[in-house]
Amino acid sequence: MVRGNIREFLAEGRKQGMSFDFLRGELVEAGYRERDIEEAIYDVRSRYMDGFFSKIIKALLAPKQLFETVKADSVGASYGYLIGLLVIGFIFFAWKIASFVATTTLPTSQFLGGNIASKINYAPLGLQIAFILVFYFIALIVLAGIASSIFSGVFHIFVKLFGGKGSYRESYGIFVYSATPLFLVLGPASIFILDYFFGSGTPNSLAYTIALVVLAGAFVWRMLLMILGSMENQNMSLFRALLAVLTLIIIMAILMLSFKSDSIKEKVNTFFTPSENYDSNTNEIPLDNTPYNYGNPNEDYSQYAEPG
Repeated sequence: MVRGNIREFLAEGRKQGMSFDFLRGELVEAGYRERDIEEAIYDVRSRYMDGFFSKIIKALLAPKQLFETVKADSVGASYGYLIGLLVIGFIFFAWKIASFVATTTLPTSQFLGGNIASKINYAPLGLQIAFILVFYFIALIVLAGIASSIFSGVFHIFVKLFGGKGSYRESYGIFVYSATPLFLVLGPASIFILDYFFGSGTPNSLAYTIALVVLAGAFVWRMLLMILGSMENQNMSLFRALLAVLTLIIIMAILMLSFKSDSIKEKVNTFFTPSENYDSNTNEIPLDNTPYNYGNPNEDYSQYAEPG
Protein backbone atom coordinates (compact mmCIF):
# COMPACT_ATOMS: atom_id res chain seq x y z
CA MET A 1 0.00 0.00 0.00
CA VAL A 2 2.91 2.31 0.83
CA ARG A 3 4.49 1.61 -2.54
CA GLY A 4 1.19 2.38 -4.25
CA ASN A 5 1.06 5.77 -2.56
CA ILE A 6 4.64 6.46 -3.67
CA ARG A 7 3.77 5.56 -7.28
CA GLU A 8 0.83 7.94 -7.26
CA PHE A 9 3.03 10.69 -5.86
CA LEU A 10 5.72 10.06 -8.49
CA ALA A 11 3.24 9.87 -11.37
CA GLU A 12 1.58 13.12 -10.34
CA GLY A 13 4.94 14.83 -9.91
CA ARG A 14 6.11 13.70 -13.35
CA LYS A 15 2.91 15.04 -14.91
CA GLN A 16 3.82 18.42 -13.40
CA GLY A 17 7.31 18.27 -14.91
CA MET A 18 9.28 17.37 -11.76
CA SER A 19 12.39 15.21 -12.10
CA PHE A 20 12.76 11.81 -10.46
CA ASP A 21 15.75 13.11 -8.48
CA PHE A 22 13.68 15.91 -6.99
CA LEU A 23 10.78 13.58 -6.19
CA ARG A 24 13.17 11.02 -4.68
CA GLY A 25 14.54 13.68 -2.35
CA GLU A 26 11.05 14.71 -1.29
CA LEU A 27 10.14 11.12 -0.46
CA VAL A 28 13.34 10.49 1.48
CA GLU A 29 12.75 13.66 3.46
CA ALA A 30 9.20 12.48 4.18
CA GLY A 31 10.59 9.31 5.75
CA TYR A 32 9.89 6.65 3.12
CA ARG A 33 12.32 3.73 2.76
CA GLU A 34 14.79 4.02 -0.12
CA ARG A 35 14.01 0.49 -1.30
CA ASP A 36 10.30 1.28 -1.62
CA ILE A 37 11.14 4.54 -3.39
CA GLU A 38 13.46 2.91 -5.94
CA GLU A 39 11.00 0.11 -6.72
CA ALA A 40 8.22 2.66 -7.23
CA ILE A 41 10.48 4.79 -9.47
CA TYR A 42 11.23 1.71 -11.58
CA ASP A 43 7.50 0.99 -11.96
CA VAL A 44 6.72 4.57 -12.97
CA ARG A 45 9.65 4.73 -15.41
CA SER A 46 8.41 1.54 -17.08
CA ARG A 47 5.02 3.14 -17.61
CA TYR A 48 5.93 6.71 -18.47
CA MET A 49 9.34 6.40 -20.12
CA ASP A 50 8.69 4.07 -23.05
CA GLY A 51 11.28 3.70 -25.76
CA PHE A 52 11.20 5.35 -29.17
CA PHE A 53 9.77 2.43 -31.15
CA SER A 54 7.27 1.62 -28.42
CA LYS A 55 5.89 5.14 -28.76
CA ILE A 56 5.63 4.73 -32.53
CA ILE A 57 3.64 1.53 -32.10
CA LYS A 58 1.33 3.19 -29.59
CA ALA A 59 0.83 6.17 -31.91
CA LEU A 60 -0.35 3.78 -34.61
CA LEU A 61 -2.28 1.22 -32.55
CA ALA A 62 -3.05 2.71 -29.13
CA PRO A 63 -2.96 6.53 -29.36
CA LYS A 64 -4.86 7.09 -26.11
CA GLN A 65 -2.29 5.04 -24.24
CA LEU A 66 0.47 6.98 -26.01
CA PHE A 67 -0.72 10.33 -24.71
CA GLU A 68 -1.09 8.88 -21.22
CA THR A 69 2.50 7.68 -21.50
CA VAL A 70 4.06 10.90 -22.81
CA LYS A 71 2.10 13.37 -20.70
CA ALA A 72 5.07 13.70 -18.35
CA ASP A 73 7.65 14.07 -21.14
CA SER A 74 9.70 17.26 -21.15
CA VAL A 75 10.05 19.46 -24.25
CA GLY A 76 13.55 18.04 -24.69
CA ALA A 77 12.27 14.45 -24.65
CA SER A 78 9.58 15.30 -27.19
CA TYR A 79 12.12 17.04 -29.42
CA GLY A 80 14.35 13.98 -29.18
CA TYR A 81 11.47 11.87 -30.44
CA LEU A 82 10.99 14.33 -33.30
CA ILE A 83 14.65 13.95 -34.27
CA GLY A 84 14.18 10.17 -34.33
CA LEU A 85 11.26 10.55 -36.73
CA LEU A 86 13.35 12.88 -38.90
CA VAL A 87 16.15 10.31 -39.06
CA ILE A 88 13.72 7.68 -40.39
CA GLY A 89 12.42 10.03 -43.08
CA PHE A 90 15.87 11.37 -43.92
CA ILE A 91 17.11 7.89 -44.83
CA PHE A 92 14.80 7.87 -47.86
CA PHE A 93 15.56 11.50 -48.70
CA ALA A 94 19.31 10.89 -48.42
CA TRP A 95 19.15 7.88 -50.72
CA LYS A 96 17.33 9.89 -53.38
CA ILE A 97 19.62 12.92 -53.12
CA ALA A 98 22.77 10.76 -53.12
CA SER A 99 21.68 8.88 -56.23
CA PHE A 100 20.82 12.16 -57.96
CA VAL A 101 24.14 13.78 -57.07
CA ALA A 102 26.03 10.70 -58.27
CA THR A 103 24.36 10.74 -61.70
CA THR A 104 23.84 14.43 -62.43
CA THR A 105 26.20 16.64 -64.40
CA LEU A 106 25.52 19.62 -62.15
CA PRO A 107 28.38 21.05 -60.08
CA THR A 108 28.04 19.64 -56.58
CA SER A 109 28.22 23.07 -54.98
CA GLN A 110 24.90 23.83 -56.69
CA PHE A 111 23.19 21.60 -54.11
CA LEU A 112 24.31 23.96 -51.38
CA GLY A 113 23.02 27.12 -52.99
CA GLY A 114 25.30 28.28 -55.73
CA ASN A 115 28.83 29.17 -54.62
CA ILE A 116 28.43 28.43 -50.88
CA ALA A 117 30.78 25.46 -51.03
CA SER A 118 32.12 25.38 -54.58
CA LYS A 119 35.49 24.02 -53.44
CA ILE A 120 33.96 20.64 -52.65
CA ASN A 121 33.74 20.11 -56.43
CA TYR A 122 37.37 19.00 -56.26
CA ALA A 123 36.81 16.44 -53.50
CA PRO A 124 36.06 12.75 -54.22
CA LEU A 125 32.42 12.13 -55.10
CA GLY A 126 31.79 10.16 -51.91
CA LEU A 127 33.00 13.04 -49.74
CA GLN A 128 30.91 15.49 -51.75
CA ILE A 129 27.76 13.44 -51.16
CA ALA A 130 28.57 13.01 -47.47
CA PHE A 131 29.15 16.75 -47.06
CA ILE A 132 25.83 17.59 -48.75
CA LEU A 133 23.85 15.07 -46.67
CA VAL A 134 25.40 16.21 -43.38
CA PHE A 135 24.69 19.83 -44.32
CA TYR A 136 21.07 19.00 -45.18
CA PHE A 137 20.56 16.93 -42.03
CA ILE A 138 21.90 19.62 -39.69
CA ALA A 139 19.74 22.21 -41.43
CA LEU A 140 16.73 19.89 -41.11
CA ILE A 141 17.28 19.39 -37.37
CA VAL A 142 17.60 23.13 -36.76
CA LEU A 143 14.62 24.07 -38.91
CA ALA A 144 12.48 21.32 -37.35
CA GLY A 145 13.28 22.64 -33.89
CA ILE A 146 12.40 26.20 -34.86
CA ALA A 147 9.23 25.25 -36.76
CA SER A 148 7.95 22.87 -34.07
CA SER A 149 8.53 25.50 -31.38
CA ILE A 150 6.69 28.19 -33.34
CA PHE A 151 3.70 26.12 -34.48
CA SER A 152 3.31 24.36 -31.14
CA GLY A 153 3.39 27.80 -29.50
CA VAL A 154 0.60 28.99 -31.77
CA PHE A 155 -1.27 25.77 -31.07
CA HIS A 156 -0.87 26.32 -27.32
CA ILE A 157 -2.36 29.81 -27.64
CA PHE A 158 -5.48 28.35 -29.25
CA VAL A 159 -5.58 25.54 -26.69
CA LYS A 160 -5.65 28.12 -23.91
CA LEU A 161 -8.23 30.24 -25.72
CA PHE A 162 -10.54 27.24 -25.99
CA GLY A 163 -10.14 26.15 -22.37
CA GLY A 164 -7.05 23.92 -22.24
CA LYS A 165 -5.72 23.25 -18.74
CA GLY A 166 -2.18 22.06 -19.44
CA SER A 167 1.13 23.84 -20.01
CA TYR A 168 3.16 24.52 -23.16
CA ARG A 169 5.09 21.32 -22.43
CA GLU A 170 1.95 19.26 -23.00
CA SER A 171 1.04 21.22 -26.13
CA TYR A 172 4.50 20.67 -27.59
CA GLY A 173 4.24 16.95 -26.87
CA ILE A 174 0.81 16.76 -28.51
CA PHE A 175 2.12 18.59 -31.58
CA VAL A 176 5.17 16.33 -31.93
CA TYR A 177 3.76 12.89 -31.08
CA SER A 178 0.67 13.40 -33.24
CA ALA A 179 2.99 13.87 -36.22
CA THR A 180 4.17 10.24 -36.05
CA PRO A 181 2.08 8.83 -38.96
CA LEU A 182 2.89 11.86 -41.12
CA PHE A 183 6.65 11.54 -40.70
CA LEU A 184 6.56 7.77 -41.20
CA VAL A 185 5.06 8.13 -44.69
CA LEU A 186 6.84 11.37 -45.58
CA GLY A 187 10.17 9.64 -46.18
CA PRO A 188 8.94 7.06 -48.73
CA ALA A 189 6.62 9.63 -50.32
CA SER A 190 9.51 12.08 -50.72
CA ILE A 191 11.10 9.72 -53.24
CA PHE A 192 8.23 10.28 -55.69
CA ILE A 193 7.93 13.96 -54.84
CA LEU A 194 11.64 14.51 -55.50
CA ASP A 195 11.21 12.67 -58.80
CA TYR A 196 8.64 15.30 -59.71
CA PHE A 197 11.00 18.17 -58.90
CA PHE A 198 14.23 16.69 -60.21
CA GLY A 199 13.05 14.23 -62.83
CA SER A 200 10.65 14.22 -65.71
CA GLY A 201 7.57 13.30 -63.69
CA THR A 202 4.43 15.41 -63.65
CA PRO A 203 1.78 16.08 -61.01
CA ASN A 204 -0.52 13.77 -63.00
CA SER A 205 1.79 10.77 -62.77
CA LEU A 206 0.40 7.81 -60.85
CA ALA A 207 3.24 7.58 -58.33
CA TYR A 208 3.11 11.29 -57.56
CA THR A 209 -0.67 11.18 -57.12
CA ILE A 210 -0.49 8.14 -54.82
CA ALA A 211 2.20 9.84 -52.73
CA LEU A 212 0.03 12.93 -52.30
CA VAL A 213 -3.03 10.83 -51.37
CA VAL A 214 -1.03 8.91 -48.76
CA LEU A 215 0.36 12.15 -47.35
CA ALA A 216 -3.13 13.64 -47.19
CA GLY A 217 -4.40 10.59 -45.31
CA ALA A 218 -1.48 10.76 -42.88
CA PHE A 219 -2.16 14.46 -42.33
CA VAL A 220 -5.83 13.76 -41.47
CA TRP A 221 -4.66 11.03 -39.11
CA ARG A 222 -2.28 13.49 -37.51
CA MET A 223 -5.12 15.97 -37.02
CA LEU A 224 -7.24 13.31 -35.30
CA LEU A 225 -4.32 12.47 -33.01
CA MET A 226 -3.96 16.15 -32.10
CA ILE A 227 -7.63 16.27 -31.14
CA LEU A 228 -7.30 13.13 -29.02
CA GLY A 229 -4.11 14.41 -27.41
CA SER A 230 -5.76 17.73 -26.57
CA MET A 231 -8.64 15.90 -24.92
CA GLU A 232 -6.35 13.63 -22.92
CA ASN A 233 -3.48 15.94 -21.93
CA GLN A 234 -5.18 19.35 -21.96
CA ASN A 235 -8.47 18.20 -20.39
CA MET A 236 -10.52 19.61 -23.25
CA SER A 237 -13.89 18.52 -24.57
CA LEU A 238 -14.11 17.07 -28.06
CA PHE A 239 -15.69 20.25 -29.42
CA ARG A 240 -13.09 22.59 -27.88
CA ALA A 241 -10.20 20.37 -28.96
CA LEU A 242 -11.61 20.28 -32.49
CA LEU A 243 -11.82 24.09 -32.57
CA ALA A 244 -8.23 24.49 -31.37
CA VAL A 245 -6.83 22.03 -33.91
CA LEU A 246 -8.92 23.33 -36.85
CA THR A 247 -7.85 26.90 -36.12
CA LEU A 248 -4.20 25.87 -36.27
CA ILE A 249 -4.78 23.85 -39.46
CA ILE A 250 -6.49 26.81 -41.14
CA ILE A 251 -3.58 29.10 -40.34
CA MET A 252 -1.06 26.54 -41.61
CA ALA A 253 -3.14 26.02 -44.76
CA ILE A 254 -3.19 29.76 -45.46
CA LEU A 255 0.59 29.88 -45.15
CA MET A 256 1.01 26.89 -47.46
CA LEU A 257 -1.42 28.22 -50.07
CA SER A 258 0.50 31.49 -50.19
CA PHE A 259 3.20 29.52 -52.01
CA LYS A 260 1.92 28.24 -55.33
CA SER A 261 3.06 24.80 -56.45
CA ASP A 262 4.34 26.13 -59.78
CA SER A 263 6.28 28.83 -57.98
CA ILE A 264 7.92 26.29 -55.69
CA LYS A 265 8.91 24.06 -58.58
CA GLU A 266 10.28 27.05 -60.50
CA LYS A 267 12.42 28.06 -57.53
CA VAL A 268 13.70 24.52 -57.06
CA ASN A 269 14.52 24.14 -60.74
CA THR A 270 16.30 27.50 -60.73
CA PHE A 271 18.30 26.46 -57.69
CA PHE A 272 19.42 23.23 -59.35
CA THR A 273 20.01 24.64 -62.85
CA PRO A 274 23.66 25.21 -63.74
CA SER A 275 24.86 28.45 -65.24
CA GLU A 276 25.21 28.80 -68.99
CA ASN A 277 28.99 28.83 -68.60
CA TYR A 278 29.12 25.51 -66.74
CA ASP A 279 31.38 22.92 -68.37
CA SER A 280 30.11 19.41 -67.58
CA ASN A 281 33.38 17.89 -68.80
CA THR A 282 35.53 19.68 -66.25
CA ASN A 283 32.82 20.13 -63.59
CA GLU A 284 33.83 23.79 -63.38
CA ILE A 285 32.33 27.20 -64.03
CA PRO A 286 35.03 29.37 -65.62
CA LEU A 287 35.64 32.75 -64.05
CA ASP A 288 35.53 35.50 -66.64
CA ASN A 289 33.85 38.83 -67.04
CA THR A 290 30.57 37.31 -68.20
CA PRO A 291 27.72 37.47 -65.68
CA TYR A 292 26.53 34.02 -64.72
CA ASN A 293 23.96 32.41 -62.51
CA TYR A 294 25.03 30.77 -59.24
CA GLY A 295 21.51 30.17 -58.05
CA ASN A 296 20.03 33.69 -58.02
CA PRO A 297 19.05 34.81 -61.53
CA ASN A 298 18.55 38.40 -60.37
CA GLU A 299 22.05 38.96 -59.00
CA ASP A 300 25.11 39.96 -61.02
CA TYR A 301 28.14 37.96 -59.96
CA SER A 302 30.55 39.52 -62.48
CA GLN A 303 32.11 41.52 -59.67
CA TYR A 304 33.66 38.29 -58.42
CA ALA A 305 35.20 37.41 -61.83
CA GLU A 306 38.91 37.52 -62.45
CA PRO A 307 40.12 40.54 -64.46
CA GLY A 308 41.08 40.15 -67.95
